[in-house]
Amino acid sequence: MEIRITEVTEMHNDSYCVAGWCAALRRMVRPLPGGSNWTASLLQIHKIAPGATVRVTPTNLRLAGSYPHLTEDTAIDSTTIQLVSTGPEPWFAAGAPPYSLKLADAFEGHLSWNSIWQGNRQGAHVKPGVKARSLTLM
Repeated sequence: MEIRITEVTEMHNDSYCVAGWCAALRRMVRPLPGGSNWTASLLQIHKIAPGATVRVTPTNLRLAGSYPHLTEDTAIDSTTIQLVSTGPEPWFAAGAPPYSLKLADAFEGHLSWNSIWQGNRQGAHVKPGVKARSLTLM
């Protein structure tokens, strides 16, 4: 599986969340080495950064996460991580991701928010337990 990395987010205690677009599956995925988040060392070794493309092998490891994140969570074999390109690559070609102009459309009507302040929705999110995507490209 090839993934074009779109996000690398520092979580806590040397833990990073990596996400990207898989053209073959036509969806966003969150590759999890050995079923867990990435470490700074693993990011550095494989040159993982937004724009890079990596090739990985999914495993059948059953993940203990919950929806909506479980929609994209994909356990991978960390020994198979290969850098294909440091990127960036052009997005406007065959296999490019679809896009939405509105958040509500991007999350298929499953968008919630905590409050409205000066006419703007605050704390937009997909509620825990909802079987919908938790990532999108806009």
